[in-house]
Amino acid sequence: DTLLFHLKNDVESALLCIPIIGEDEKTIAFISVYDDIKYMKKNEIQIMQEFLMKASPALSNSIIYNTIKTQSITDHLTKTYNRNYFMNKLQYELDNLKKYLSVIMLDIDSFKIYNDKNGHQAGDYLLTELGFILRKNLRKEEIIGR
Repeated sequence: DTLLFHLKNDVESALLCIPIIGEDEKTIAFISVYDDIKYMKKNEIQIMQEFLMKASPALSNSIIYNTIKTQSITDHLTKTYNRNYFMNKLQYELDNLKKYLSVIMLDIDSFKIYNDKNGHQAGDYLLTELGFILRKNLRKEEIIGR
């Protein structure tokens, strides 16, 4: 790859970049191998290429599975957890309560009036921005749902 040519020369390493191809024949990821040029043998490169050609469908399926799983528990507008996931997580936390549990509920006053006055696109934008602000300010162990 011409974009990486300078890197290969700077670190005096061989670069092997093997694409992982999805079902739609699009590249979904790359496996990059850096090694000292004197240790990289042609037959080892061929073995890696063959392995990845056989492993590509499994890697592709794994990526697709994770994408679908994330979409199934996420509200598409706010990028927060959807109600079903949030309620299941809340029940899990209640069942396994060790110390304290805090739940904060928010309501946007007069949101219907805002939506009717400004249109659904403006309402969607407001919800998207609110979701962003809340997600940005959460700690790692906290979750937010809609």
